[in-house]
Amino acid sequence: ASADAMDSSLISEMTFSIFVELPETADQTPAQDDAEAAGDADEAATPAPADGTQVEEPQIDQQGSEDNQTVSVDLTTSPSENLPPLIISRSEVDVRVGQRLLMTVLPVDPEGRVPDMGIDASIQGLLFVDNLNGTRTVDWTPQAEDRGRFDFVLTATDALDRNLVTSKSLVINVLPLEGDEAAPAELIVLNDNQPPIFPNIADREVNAGEEIRISVQPVDPEGFAPVLHVSNAPASARFDDTLNGTRELVWTPGEDDRGEHSFRFVAVDSQDPSLSDRVTVQVTVR
Repeated sequence: ASADAMDSSLISEMTFSIFVELPETADQTPAQDDAEAAGDADEAATPAPADGTQVEEPQIDQQGSEDNQTVSVDLTTSPSENLPPLIISRSEVDVRVGQRLLMTVLPVDPEGRVPDMGIDASIQGLLFVDNLNGTRTVDWTPQAEDRGRFDFVLTATDALDRNLVTSKSLVINVLPLEGDEAAPAELIVLNDNQPPIFPNIADREVNAGEEIRISVQPVDPEGFAPVLHVSNAPASARFDDTLNGTRELVWTPGEDDRGEHSFRFVAVDSQDPSLSDRVTVQVTVR
């Protein structure tokens, strides 16, 4: 898959549905009742898994008709994969000698935790301040001897896995004062509203007749749920709203669908429709 913006991965939720066709039966006989009761007793006596994993009973919905019943078992699981953070900040800033620079840096963690942040700076007087709200501020007043270009690297480290580290380059150009120009007032650089960011979603392969589910969850740096839609989807596909900021493409390709299919997912910022991101996923039907 390919993304047009930043690369990362995000949490997704996968829902599996099992549909079983059962012939409708007449009223149960006492023998059937006894057998069913015995089955319930065996189920109640089922031991817990040896690894201590807790098992939750699925919710079963039944819909009846004169000829059959459909039993839908909904099993929802969340993958345990922990994902690397993102860094939202300007990439390049100009500041004049004697002008105080205050630039906000926002790390975003897909799991909602606050990443650790750092900057590889050994410049005298440059501070990287923790604002105690999940953001950091680059605080620096360059002096006459600091004129020129400075290249820094910002890093964000996952709060749970120190091996997950994201880096971003930052360039600060220190410009000289012109003539008798006094040092300008402080330069406060805040992050503007940023577009949603898609993860890289893996391409898929599926056999004809098998159901495929693709969960889509972009990250919005400001925390608002973006508007999601998909293009090039077959008429038989659904794009379900999971009511938690994500959507899920559900499709069962038929024999006539064998081959390559491209699905393009688009996320539009809910506060500014001019800001968007997109990702394309290839699905191969065998």
